[in-house]
Amino acid sequence: MAAQPEQIGLPGLVVLLYRADWTRLCLSATVHARHDGELRARMYQVQAKKEHDQAMRERPPGHWSRHLDGWPFADGGPDQELPDDESPDDESIIDETRGEVLLAPGGRYRVGVTDGPGPGLTVCDGESQWDISEGVATRRNAGGAPYLLADLTAPSQLLADFALELAGTSAVGGRTAHRIVATPRPAGSAMDMTRRHLPDQVFALVDTELGILLSYEEVFDGQQLTITELTDLLLDPPAAAEPGQFRPPAGMPVEESEPPGEEACDRDYVIPGVAGQVARLVAGPAAAAIGFAARHVPVRSPASVTWADDEPGIPGPGRPTDQAQLMPVTDDLVTLLYRSGLPPQAFTAVAHEWVDGAVLMRMGGALRAKLPPFIDGILGPDQLWDALGERFPPDTVHRISRLTVATPGRYRIDHLAGARPDEPVTIACDGERLWKVYPNRVATGAARPLRPDFARLADQSYLLSGWELAAGEAEVDGRRGFLVVAGDVNEMRGPRRGGWLLGSLTGRIEVVVDAELGIALRETTYFEGQPIGCLELRNVSSQVDPGGFRIDAPAGTRTVAAGPLSDVDLPGPLKAAKVAAQFGAAGVVAGAVALTGWLQKRPAGQQPPPGPPPPGDS
Repeated sequence: MAAQPEQIGLPGLVVLLYRADWTRLCLSATVHARHDGELRARMYQVQAKKEHDQAMRERPPGHWSRHLDGWPFADGGPDQELPDDESPDDESIIDETRGEVLLAPGGRYRVGVTDGPGPGLTVCDGESQWDISEGVATRRNAGGAPYLLADLTAPSQLLADFALELAGTSAVGGRTAHRIVATPRPAGSAMDMTRRHLPDQVFALVDTELGILLSYEEVFDGQQLTITELTDLLLDPPAAAEPGQFRPPAGMPVEESEPPGEEACDRDYVIPGVAGQVARLVAGPAAAAIGFAARHVPVRSPASVTWADDEPGIPGPGRPTDQAQLMPVTDDLVTLLYRSGLPPQAFTAVAHEWVDGAVLMRMGGALRAKLPPFIDGILGPDQLWDALGERFPPDTVHRISRLTVATPGRYRIDHLAGARPDEPVTIACDGERLWKVYPNRVATGAARPLRPDFARLADQSYLLSGWELAAGEAEVDGRRGFLVVAGDVNEMRGPRRGGWLLGSLTGRIEVVVDAELGIALRETTYFEGQPIGCLELRNVSSQVDPGGFRIDAPAGTRTVAAGPLSDVDLPGPLKAAKVAAQFGAAGVVAGAVALTGWLQKRPAGQQPPPGPPPPGDS
């Protein structure tokens, strides 16, 4: 029997998962994977229906905007037609695969499928990957671990998405493993847009020596959603010393694969439908800058918008930190990013936000250029980007808010400067109810997560998955912190989904983490060596007023239902016309215009969502 390992605590487990690097391993094993596509489709529909129902409760009954709810950046409601490969009527709804895998240092691998769909053999020499089927090898650039092993070889993904609990150790085929139970981190705690379709639980076995997973199992509604497991694992097999194992046989015809398109995206992203894929592709600090711009494009003449201009430029040197000043991240810093041993976040601060309009638009163009053509239109046709370029100030936009956060679920945002005239003065949430306070009314509704860019300040666990990290020291507003620099995604160790675009697009993120509270004091995103945007906390205090998360409106204050149209202070039947008048002619209603763009570019045979009827209908 294998010797039992020393007991490991949660901090040690976090470090083990983060440090795991499959590109250094030399082993052979048998792999078995099973995926229940029908159950996954049901999970998507259940989760989408919950989001849809909540959003619909915040819409005026019968309003035409109901038909655009969540579209195209969500699942389009509970009646959305599933993609062909997710349809419950698909005969191959349960995929089961068995094969043999050989790994060698340098990201080389050989995966032979003995039973199941896909190519019979895939080999990779660390630079190129070949799928071999029917005597032909189809070549593409190497891009991470073999898909069959993706859940096992990127264990750091668990750190970004889940809260982990140790459950003892097990012996597995002569290896010893830590048993862990993982549940989704609280909604809105970090990269919320990428986490909309997580299972109820994950059970995993972590090899105590290698750090990779020997077993990965997802469970939804008490049923097994997917499982991937390694057995018969052997370290340093003789076959790994033969270079020919990782290339096609000599003389075999080789074809070049097509550029990444619909097939590649369907393989790499598990959120159903084109919209979900894009949500994962652009999620993160780069997307936060785009979202900030979309929220703050003036809808009236620029003179009617009061921008905070006392600090018109993004703080800092204006260029990324010199790599020579940085060191590898320590184990202590890794556990700080995961918040091991820290209490729930509770702080009050003044948040400063900057976005450079010119750099942002260049990044937006680069984003669209990197998207496969069949999903480019989901971000909007050319007239949307042209309108944003005309209306967004070419210089830097700066605004100031007072931010109070007490996880889970409680927050308050008081806009102090730089807000648009139609924005609420205060947004508060006590975990059950949401209030949006305007000068002449209060909108109320069900609790909603803190917007992701603010939520990331309280939880930087996303940096532990798919980024190459380096560290230094820094100070923000008199508080000592650790500078964490996230460079380009290392494709070999990158995340299971979405990293290739996010990493190549943003290039670099720099975060200053408070040494005491473990929150981000500053987050700066770069594009082509220039800062796109920055979020900075000042006057930070751990003192939080628990009564500040509720709004008691004075007697006589008008109360309306919270929702996207509550920002327009008009009677319900007039709101659609007002929205159309403000945005329609200029082509800057992101939802409607992006919908039009996607309909123009969607793959043949894919159906549009229901509606909407003409804006005049209600």
